[in-house]
Amino acid sequence: MTAGPMRVLIVERDVAMARLLRHILTLLGHEVCGAAASLDQALDQIQDLRPDLLTVEPDLDAPGDGADLAIRAYWNWGIRSLFIGSRIERRMLDETAGIEAVGYLQKPVSAADLRAALAKVPAP
Repeated sequence: MTAGPMRVLIVERDVAMARLLRHILTLLGHEVCGAAASLDQALDQIQDLRPDLLTVEPDLDAPGDGADLAIRAYWNWGIRSLFIGSRIERRMLDETAGIEAVGYLQKPVSAADLRAALAKVPAP
């Protein structure tokens, strides 16, 4: 179980979904330090904000996708990711097998789903 609130960067193309995630994460006691809709935006914000965790939509617009982002975040900054997508494909599971992903949730996601997934994350 987490020892305290985390700083979370939301990476999500859908504005309504990003708002929902922000609302739920805030209710759960976490700080949403930023939001991005693309790999490039997310990398810039990771560099500036140094979040504890990313929520990542697998299907980001090119160049790169959510798996690419999560791999870079893990190997460059030690930041883990929670994937939240409409579909979770085998290819992505294989690509992200070595980065200690927090989990893979399918949309629509609930507060209970997020709470359970985040409970597995060690304190920052």
